[in-house]
Amino acid sequence: VVTAGKIYAKGSLIYQCDVGRGIHIIDNSVPVNAKRIAFLKVDGAEEISILGNFLYTNNYYDLITIDISTPASVK
Repeated sequence: VVTAGKIYAKGSLIYQCDVGRGIHIIDNSVPVNAKRIAFLKVDGAEEISILGNFLYTNNYYDLITIDISTPASVK
């Protein structure tokens, strides 16, 4: 993480915004052995929010919706 931003926890996963770069997805099912499972490159990302199986973030001035129903292979 270059510039740590907001963190959102859902179930055993943690989503952390890396301000300006994107979003890290971390498997925290074993907290002493948390593992990064994906990185979503989203230039300009500053905020994150999750509702159901969708993650919402910004791309500079645009709103982006990302399907996170399968966190290791998001769409």
